[in-house]
Amino acid sequence: MRVVLAHGEKLQLRHLIATESPTIHARVYCGQFTARSCVNYTQAGPTSACPNLGSQVCFKLCLGTMTKTELLSVYGVLRQFVDTTLISLGLLATCETPNDLATLNVKLGDLVIPLGSRLKSVFPEGQSPSRELRNNFLLLVVRTAFKEAFQALRLYANQTDQWFGALERQNWFQFLRMVRNSFEHSALTDARFGFTENDMAHNLPVSWRGKRLDAEMDGLEIDFSFFSPTDVITLLGDAEQYVRQHMR
Repeated sequence: MRVVLAHGEKLQLRHLIATESPTIHARVYCGQFTARSCVNYTQAGPTSACPNLGSQVCFKLCLGTMTKTELLSVYGVLRQFVDTTLISLGLLATCETPNDLATLNVKLGDLVIPLGSRLKSVFPEGQSPSRELRNNFLLLVVRTAFKEAFQALRLYANQTDQWFGALERQNWFQFLRMVRNSFEHSALTDARFGFTENDMAHNLPVSWRGKRLDAEMDGLEIDFSFFSPTDVITLLGDAEQYVRQHMR
């Protein structure tokens, strides 16, 4: 396994590809990939100094497990996350002006949030949120849902030897995987489809509930005319149903 490390970057290994050994030997490439050092990863997650950069490079290996119940819980939380975002934007849209909220303090447990001081960044001119702000907010939520849904599924499937195989033949899975990969390699506010050479050659096109990904979309912007936040909720539901019925 090779880990590429940018100058001064701290890397946390969150997921582990299935292995029989509790220790993984990895070669770490630093800077311009010319300096190198070897690190043994153990459950303790040692901190290693890179002599070529003169800085600390911290590695943590997570060997914990995820149960099927925990995986299903992740999908439930993500659906609530998207729903809460849509409700929040809907409530903001019902206000005639931001002044309706300026004197309101919201209490979340022991945390009190004075909305007046927060509104200035969202409503700089005292008007409703701009289309760009709303889209960026929703895009962040959708991006997070895709990434977390995929990562949790990969972690559980790797641990139970169910990664790919039957899972790979599911259209919802390929759709989730390819859109997640696109988000992963896109700028935060400029999400674009990006497909691997293997997907372009062997896995595209792929369709899910009337939506189709094909090679001609490579490089195009991901927008909500193609995939809305409510579609995310539907996709999470399909993933959850498959996990319940077809994964052990």
